[in-house]
Amino acid sequence: MGGYERRPGGSDLGQAGPGGGAGAGAVGARTLTGAVTPAARPADPIREVTDLLNGPGGAAAAFEKMKTLEEAQQTTVATRLGAAPRTRLSTNLQRGDVTGEAGYALLRRCFDATPATEVATLCRWTGLRFDLTVSRTTDGTGAPWDKRGLRRCWDVLQALPAAHVENNADLSSLTRYRSTSIEGWASDDGEAAIGYGNSNRIDTAVETGDFTDARDPLRGKNIFDATVRHEIGHRVDASVGGPAYCATDAGGGWQTWDSIDGMAERLVNASGGKISTWPDAAEKTAIIGVLQAVIAARKPNQINTKLAALPFLSRHATDAAQRAKLDDIKNDEAVAALQTRQKKIGTKA
Repeated sequence: MGGYERRPGGSDLGQAGPGGGAGAGAVGARTLTGAVTPAARPADPIREVTDLLNGPGGAAAAFEKMKTLEEAQQTTVATRLGAAPRTRLSTNLQRGDVTGEAGYALLRRCFDATPATEVATLCRWTGLRFDLTVSRTTDGTGAPWDKRGLRRCWDVLQALPAAHVENNADLSSLTRYRSTSIEGWASDDGEAAIGYGNSNRIDTAVETGDFTDARDPLRGKNIFDATVRHEIGHRVDASVGGPAYCATDAGGGWQTWDSIDGMAERLVNASGGKISTWPDAAEKTAIIGVLQAVIAARKPNQINTKLAALPFLSRHATDAAQRAKLDDIKNDEAVAALQTRQKKIGTKA
């Protein structure tokens, strides 16, 4: 006989009968092997994301799938996708596909996982996050971005109000140009341009007095970060109405002068400090003359030296009365305002 037969009270083990079939009692019975459920294939998020990216849902579906993954898995997928799929994902995503905190967080993980050599993809991640065109300037000084510069820009921009960046209709592009120093400019067509060179230490360079005095909140702060905020600020200025807004009380009551003539006297009078009420008319005229000369020469660092050389202050080192006079002048708000050096950055700032 071929195999076991079913007997009363027995059980059929499903062995083959004659000719290779199941035993006579095996009709309707399950075999031991048939009772085993095949093990489920482990989830492969990289394959799933890739299939979605290549499918009809495209980049939007792939990105949505990535948002459902744990943070560590998101990083792994973004890292192991490969250069070509990363390019396709970043290029085909639309701004509406990525908005919201979960989308913004995933964009940053994609950025961090993208190698520094994939500059176009890094620019696209940044552009998607802040709704900007991120590229080089279109003139002859244009230079490709690098990951360190884009990373610092990202950190600065995400700390600013959305109304100043992604929701600012007067800001359309973030560009880079070649420069031996950290600087920038902004233009009326919505461009904020940042200049720096490969030798500039943008992560560690801090302001030590070239543009600030000791009381300035920016003293000791990162120059690159301050430059990015400054150029974005130009486009914020444009978004609120520019000079027209700045002339209002809410905008600071700024005044526009067609000429530097008489600027020192106006500063002195507006400050209401000790120079404005100086008792000796001749001395007051001389003091204002020094301030005006410094304004004309654009050399505010010379204020103290020129003031100390005035005839009625020339013995301040040994004469207590003259020293007190000089201190009063130097502590005047008009003088303090001029001592904070103002420097035009780049060509369009």
